[in-house]
Amino acid sequence: MPKEGMMLQFDTSDHDWLEGRGPKIKLIGGIDDATKDVPWAKFAYQDSVEEKMATSKGIIKRKGIPLSLYVDKDSKYITTRHGGLHVNIKKHQEKTQMARSWDEQGINVIYAESPQGKGRIERLWGTFQDRLISELRLEGISSLEEANKYLHTVFLPKYNQKFTRKPKVEESAYRMIPKGMDLDRIFCIKEERRVQGDNTISYKGRRYQILPTETRFGFAKARVEVHKRLDGTIHNLL
Repeated sequence: MPKEGMMLQFDTSDHDWLEGRGPKIKLIGGIDDATKDVPWAKFAYQDSVEEKMATSKGIIKRKGIPLSLYVDKDSKYITTRHGGLHVNIKKHQEKTQMARSWDEQGINVIYAESPQGKGRIERLWGTFQDRLISELRLEGISSLEEANKYLHTVFLPKYNQKFTRKPKVEESAYRMIPKGMDLDRIFCIKEERRVQGDNTISYKGRRYQILPTETRFGFAKARVEVHKRLDGTIHNLL
């Protein structure tokens, strides 16, 4: 791509980053296709939707909203279901939580047809598995917290200063976060629930009371959108 921010490759590296000195952790991050800049990455215990969202949010807070993301066909990015005879055995694609969060920001998601299609980020992980692992070993780092601190304060700034290149076109394609866009309400798990007769909803084995408002006392049978945010708090929208 000719401009920074036109396309980011986004992926997870499942590797023994601490070489047995600590827990098994994974590295989630992205690389700009035009500049080789790594805007943000983070170590996590799990390659979960929440951790992927937190990493994507970190990129956007630091650089802005990219025009497109290039990802593989992991089930967290795309869900393909095979229908039965009543739908002529066609594939039906449902939007995942990750795809929905990117769509709400106007980001175009491009799905790689093969691992070779993600060559730039695969090469990045190969470089990190050589350089970063060696540095973590030399520093005696053995925990997730220490690994992330070193990654963010030492390794990434040094890596980007050395390897980031100038794009063919200097103008950035990153978009500023629009005024009024709340990233906390985008990067969250969204599910719909129906309000019961006692003005409660059931979510993840717990019941939540829907409080009356100035204009409405009861919400029985109404549909609500439940948001589980990255900090673990639960919110609802009627």
